[in-house]
Amino acid sequence: MTETKQPVAAPHKRNRDLNIRKVSRLPARVWIVAGSALAAIVTVVLWATGDIDTAARLTAYATTVLAIGTVGLAGGAIGTYVQQRKATQSQAAELTEQKNQLLRAKENDIAQVAVQRLTGAGEKVRVHVANNSSRAIRFVYVWVSVEGMTGHYHTIVVERDQKSGQDIRSRRMQNTARSFEGNEITQCYRSLKPHEGKEFVQYSVTNPETIPDVGTGDALIMAHALFEAIDGAWWTCNEDGDVRKLDAEPPLIHRAPFTLQTSLRSPGLRGFGVRRPPPPEAPVGNPGTG
Repeated sequence: MTETKQPVAAPHKRNRDLNIRKVSRLPARVWIVAGSALAAIVTVVLWATGDIDTAARLTAYATTVLAIGTVGLAGGAIGTYVQQRKATQSQAAELTEQKNQLLRAKENDIAQVAVQRLTGAGEKVRVHVANNSSRAIRFVYVWVSVEGMTGHYHTIVVERDQKSGQDIRSRRMQNTARSFEGNEITQCYRSLKPHEGKEFVQYSVTNPETIPDVGTGDALIMAHALFEAIDGAWWTCNEDGDVRKLDAEPPLIHRAPFTLQTSLRSPGLRGFGVRRPPPPEAPVGNPGTG
């Protein structure tokens, strides 16, 4: 097979092209100064040789020189604008790249939040979440889903009560219901500091059953976490290492509020009762009607 050789330009032609490119890249002010100097030299030469011997020819020549100067100034202004535009575009590209680098660095940092499921089918849920990122994360929701089943397993953090010695729901847990991907999540841990980890266990109040054995082992079981970063952005990740930034904060689920009131249940005994707001009163007719 015969190779086709590309024609090689002669050295003098390459040098000429290089010189043309260098000249074309000269700043606009250089072109203006050079044009003005050339016009002055031509004027002196023509005057010395007697080609400009009448007032009419001098006026015509001056008009021509002014027109050429105007064109040169316009060309210089256009060249300056083009250079400024290129500089602006270059700066915008650099800023965009810096923003992308910051976003990638932030995503890489958030990816250090590790979700590890400790139990499988036939057991109650236990998940360990470690915040290995450089900043604290807040409102940490952790749950386990099983593919093909509706709903999911809520989790909470438990702690040892110093008075009773019993394991109780951590006081840093919050019951804040949100809607996320068609499901309701309710239990969140207030915050995890950098390089802090917590174990989340199944919240038996909402679901006391163990994870069902669907015959495929752990293939259909997935532990998830949802949290807010320190800058207010919301992120979700799972035990497989998938990390995703949400476009908006998961909406809160608002329920009818409860009110506390004091009441006397027996002589000398005061307690607290919980009630919902009373229904609106029926409209009252005008006096004297009916």
